[in-house]
Amino acid sequence: MSDPRRRPTLGRADGSGPSGPAGAVLAACIVVLGAALLAGPGIAPGPAPAATLPAADPDAVVVGVPETIGDELAEALEGRAEERALIAEAAAARGADPHLVLAVAWHESRWQQDARSSRGAVGVMQVLPATAEVIGEHLDEPLDPARPADNVAVGAVYLATLEDELGSARQALLAYNQGPVRLRDEGPLPASERFADEVLATREALSDVEWEPADR
Repeated sequence: MSDPRRRPTLGRADGSGPSGPAGAVLAACIVVLGAALLAGPGIAPGPAPAATLPAADPDAVVVGVPETIGDELAEALEGRAEERALIAEAAAARGADPHLVLAVAWHESRWQQDARSSRGAVGVMQVLPATAEVIGEHLDEPLDPARPADNVAVGAVYLATLEDELGSARQALLAYNQGPVRLRDEGPLPASERFADEVLATREALSDVEWEPADR
């Protein structure tokens, strides 16, 4: 679920975007919005800072899936190739690790844009409209969480901001699931711990998937 509370250092597809003072302003706005939302759920966390995994080619097809990846995900990788490619491409456009974003989106919505939460979180990365509004304003571009590419853009920026602020992918994932304010005030909840561990495990499994560029 997506809850704003981090300084996005990722930018637009052209590589520009908030950094320095602008990024700090966005981080502050995310914290304020998060408190106003009563520390509700937020967008997912990002990859471990030290290890950068090879990015999945968004224009690729799946040619080999490890046995450990699980039947449901293995089937989705082939059966929902269009959704997977869109998520990977939107993540890469924001400078995010496609494997991590794919993993977060899998655990949030099973890559389904029509998924909705009781709190009003929308789509693939379970983005709250308020989060999309804040991030969109500070990136100076309208972002509609009902549009899959925008949904992933908001999630990727929010996730990157959380990781930048909290120092690790796991902490970012905890905050993405639990909300940064609740994480700070209450510490990690068991459900958030499970979410972070499962996302990181899925990310590792996706990094072992063999991809082959698709003919277009």
